[in-house]
Amino acid sequence: MLRRKALLKAVCLGGLLMTTAPCLALVNLDWRPASQTVPLGGTATLSLYARATGPGNELISSVDAIIVSDPAFLRLERLNRANAPYHWLTDGFFTPSPDGINNSLTDGAMLYTALARPGMPPLIDTQGLLVMTFEFTAVGGPATAAVTTPLTYGPTAQTHVYDALQANHDIRGAGSSATVHIVASVETLSSVAAAKQLPDARIIRLQIGPNVSRSFSQGEFFYVQDASRAAGIRINPTTAVSLSPGRQLTITGTLATVNQERVVQNAEVTLGPVVSPPHPLGMNISRAIDDPGLRPNGLLVKITGRITHLDQAHSIAYVRDGSLPELRAKLYGFALPPKGSVVSFTGALGADSEGPLLHVKEQNDVEVQDP
Repeated sequence: MLRRKALLKAVCLGGLLMTTAPCLALVNLDWRPASQTVPLGGTATLSLYARATGPGNELISSVDAIIVSDPAFLRLERLNRANAPYHWLTDGFFTPSPDGINNSLTDGAMLYTALARPGMPPLIDTQGLLVMTFEFTAVGGPATAAVTTPLTYGPTAQTHVYDALQANHDIRGAGSSATVHIVASVETLSSVAAAKQLPDARIIRLQIGPNVSRSFSQGEFFYVQDASRAAGIRINPTTAVSLSPGRQLTITGTLATVNQERVVQNAEVTLGPVVSPPHPLGMNISRAIDDPGLRPNGLLVKITGRITHLDQAHSIAYVRDGSLPELRAKLYGFALPPKGSVVSFTGALGADSEGPLLHVKEQNDVEVQDP
């Protein structure tokens, strides 16, 4: 038994053979996703994760999570265990409960408890373990509602995460909250072209179909376009997400215009399959900037021209192909070609406060034709 405890403690310390020091990691309880948009009467799906804060992993014996929401807007419907990687010995909303918090599950406050199987505690790492998924119905709105996990509620109710190696040792870290935007309706569309015909402030859902052309700044924004190359659009997600070209998505968010560029703001993203990455649309600079019929903003395009000057501070090359005006190409994380060279740039055509801007993702998107 002592040998087993020593080995388990080594796991807690990240595999180091240090069995006498106490575990230093706490376990946070995180809601994922942090934000989502659902129509009135729709379902908000929220997953509770246990996540170690470091320096090592943790073995836990149980979780007590206080869950609070506004019953005027959200009603808990069910627990969804389908995707949980660990099967608890038992879990649910038990009674009797501290302060009678579980006497009613419709007043917006409840205590969820999960007990580990004897001798088989779950291992919590810094990526987090899915504890349980909760499904809420949006019963009121339009509104912005929150689901929170406070550390205490009422005189005696508390959130706990108990260590599996030390009896009654609470390693609870921080709780968290998630935001549910409840809207009167969400317009479901199958193409970017259709979305760009709608006015600003419209909440839309782009179903799987549009696929990623390029992603920038560690997923802080990215571009998607229709397979036909009829239209593309910038997506600003609520949470940065790493995406590769060709990934199909379902996107829910609010249409807006920023710097004369159509964008989807506060977007929530659901991953779909990966298909062939989109090919760039070749065009000259004057059409990329000025053509009111083509409207290529948001598309993956390829332009060729001579670099007239460089803005090293902002990694921007000014490119001219014989026509006016010039197009600025912003490079992300690699060196600018030399001034005076003839270069082909492939990138997502967007804009900033100074006008049209070609976002160029990587070195492979730059072809120097004449140095």
